[in-house]
Amino acid sequence: MAVLDIDINLIEREHDVWADPESFIRVWQAASCMEDVVDTFRDNGVAKYSLRETNLRARAYRYRSEYGIPLKRFPPRYRRTDWAELRELARSLNEKYA
Repeated sequence: MAVLDIDINLIEREHDVWADPESFIRVWQAASCMEDVVDTFRDNGVAKYSLRETNLRARAYRYRSEYGIPLKRFPPRYRRTDWAELRELARSLNEKYA
């Protein structure tokens, strides 16, 4: 994890402070992981709400899908839920405690 040396232009809104789109893209593309993105924005005055990983990923998704901006993708931090595995677990527990 590292704070990137990138100038960030901030946009102040009613109850929040965001990085402008160009700054967002520069930080996102220079980062090696989500922690780099969060740390860089935090150290440059971006508001706490804007730093939630889900909000940052949603913004990147929107830039990709709505505007065609080819932002890189960071892998999820957590393993995706394997619902088939959980169904099997529930079945086995049903049999064990029935």
